[in-house]
Amino acid sequence: MVRRVTERSAVEAAMDEFDQIGRDAFLAKHGFGQALRYYIMRDGRQYDSKAIYGAAHRIQFPEDEAFTSDDFSGGENAVKQPLEALGFKFAATGPVISTEFERLLSHFLKIYGEKRTGSFGVDDELGPAMRNLQAWLEQVPAVLAMPTIKVKLSVGMGNWTKTPWIALLDSRETTSTQGGTYIVFLIAEDLSVTYLTLNQGMTELRKLHGGKGAEEEMVRVLEKARTLIGDLADAGFQLDNNIDLRSDTSAAKSYEVGTIANVAFLSSALPDDETVHKYLENLLTGYERLIQGKLVEGTEPEDEMPVDLPELPPFGVDNALKDLFLERTDIERYLNIWRSKKNLILQGAPGVGKSFLARRLAYALIGAKDERKVQAVQFHQSYSYEDFVQGYVTSDSMTARTYQTSLERS
Repeated sequence: MVRRVTERSAVEAAMDEFDQIGRDAFLAKHGFGQALRYYIMRDGRQYDSKAIYGAAHRIQFPEDEAFTSDDFSGGENAVKQPLEALGFKFAATGPVISTEFERLLSHFLKIYGEKRTGSFGVDDELGPAMRNLQAWLEQVPAVLAMPTIKVKLSVGMGNWTKTPWIALLDSRETTSTQGGTYIVFLIAEDLSVTYLTLNQGMTELRKLHGGKGAEEEMVRVLEKARTLIGDLADAGFQLDNNIDLRSDTSAAKSYEVGTIANVAFLSSALPDDETVHKYLENLLTGYERLIQGKLVEGTEPEDEMPVDLPELPPFGVDNALKDLFLERTDIERYLNIWRSKKNLILQGAPGVGKSFLARRLAYALIGAKDERKVQAVQFHQSYSYEDFVQGYVTSDSMTARTYQTSLERS
């Protein structure tokens, strides 16, 4: 016989567990199905009443033998009346609206907001909050249907970012938020709003075109992209870049400029799961259309002759001398080092011209100003040697064997 639950604290504890692990995991753990008629309420949120009652019973009476949904009837007399006697209210008959996304994002925002006031680090509180939110997005049906999509969440590298983001990157288009187009949730610095956007990376464009040129190229891309995704306006998206991340950082400004389409979610009124699913389904459909358009543009017809590339101007030591405040002997010495060794380390404070110097030395080394053959890769202070070093390590038999790790691009 199932004894009557009489302690409100036991019911509250069951609800707390429901909130912590989520509805599906809670029902599976305690052996209950979804409610068909009665839903107990707390702070505007609905809970499966029979499952909550069963879990509360185990909390109040741990010595009793565990039971499942089939062991008692539930309903008006067995569940609703005892819980109403403890002061709980019930929702009108109807399906429970799933709000896992709201719960997970709200929890992440709360933990991140607390942690970012201290030193940088993903600890035992923030780590699970990040992983659970990322895992939920990875299980969205529209995301599962696109195996080339990778979900990535960032709170910064080495230092806290002021605008956290969760990106959905299609490997056919990009593997980094620094270049190409991608879907990304952008969170305002004050954590008051999250924008779901179709966006584009600016870092790689800035390296090629400079700041002003990069912005002009982003505007060109977004104007062209919007001609292919006009139907997103009917799905609730704004086809503009009028988002406000409440931040004065260059990264935030780049996100704002590069936004192709967006929809805003206020932290005080986050959408339910079904709504988020629909937004992502529509946005992923538009994203796929952009990718397919680029793939078609990049396909050369079989009967078309390849276009001859223009001859690039030569670039030697004399050309480098015009741009650099160095002696000829120094430049020639650097180039000789590069011809015999893999690395040349330039040391100096930020902004003194190390990247500028390295690029011109590279041009002089290959003998032409060919930007296709010179690429900058930014390393961050939080990277370890294992992220990019190639070398030798001894095995157990004390014989040398080589190893090589993949280069991680920031």
